[in-house]
Amino acid sequence: MPIVEVLADRNKIDSEQFDRLLRTLYREIWDIVPAELSAEEPGARLVAHDLEIRFRERHEKDGPSNFDVEIEIRAIDFPSRRANIQKRTERIFERLRLSMGGLRFFVFILLSPGGFASR
Repeated sequence: MPIVEVLADRNKIDSEQFDRLLRTLYREIWDIVPAELSAEEPGARLVAHDLEIRFRERHEKDGPSNFDVEIEIRAIDFPSRRANIQKRTERIFERLRLSMGGLRFFVFILLSPGGFASR
């Protein structure tokens, strides 16, 4: 289950744009991330309900950033996912670019060993 954390700086984005941006990102992340991060191995195929999306506002204690929006995706490492991780990252970035308007943002994908269980 990939976890997508979106950190946005309300101080750099006007209120109307901020709210619209978060609504748009919420919809787009559900479509884009599973499509671009799904892999061939058992357990690596993704659909929208496999994601955990978290939005939060930058807090003064987060420290300074040159970016208005930061998108971090944490997912389990699978060989086929790792093989072209930079291309996957760039495709997610490009697909989100239009929604970001002129905002400075980045997409970071971190793959690591992991397990998941739920009830």
